[in-house]
Amino acid sequence: MIAHVLLIEKDVFSIGWNKPMEINIQNITASIELGNEINLEQCTKKLEGHISYDPKSFPGLIYRQTTEMPVFLLFSSGNVVCTGARSEKSLRSSIKSFITMLSKKKLLSVSCSGVRVQIENIIATASMNVKKFDLEILASVLDNVFFEGNSCLIHKLPDLGVSFLIFETGKIICQGKTSEQKIRKSIRHLFRLIKELKTL
Repeated sequence: MIAHVLLIEKDVFSIGWNKPMEINIQNITASIELGNEINLEQCTKKLEGHISYDPKSFPGLIYRQTTEMPVFLLFSSGNVVCTGARSEKSLRSSIKSFITMLSKKKLLSVSCSGVRVQIENIIATASMNVKKFDLEILASVLDNVFFEGNSCLIHKLPDLGVSFLIFETGKIICQGKTSEQKIRKSIRHLFRLIKELKTL
């Protein structure tokens, strides 16, 4: 372990540790249960915005109110997938607006309080301000690692329910079925962990 840490100090890191690490939420995907079936044909006639519906090729209706808004995939069962939000606040606001619109168009008979929402996945990116990681050495000192000698290492934190893609450039992609707060916490945890390895 000591030899590995010395190699990390010399070869893996060239980091300005005092630089702030910017964490960006790239996408939040959520599942929504409306509580009753929905007539997709009526949706194509009453909804305003960008609509794509071809039941012969795909059973769901794809809806986006504006290009800046998340995308909704509606199924006749009343199940909906929302993807494209960049924050939980934006997600909640978009879903509330969407359900209110369905109700006003008489496409839905339940209120927002009767709808179930579950975050399914959050993807975030960050950069550790490195010139280059030696991923082979990093793989030897981190637990729960999958690495096959390419430019990307997979590292999992089962206790936090997240996984990371770590690139030799220092870019990190983090994803998990969790909350935005926990995603940010997980990335900071990884940052501290690698920083501690550097300073041992």
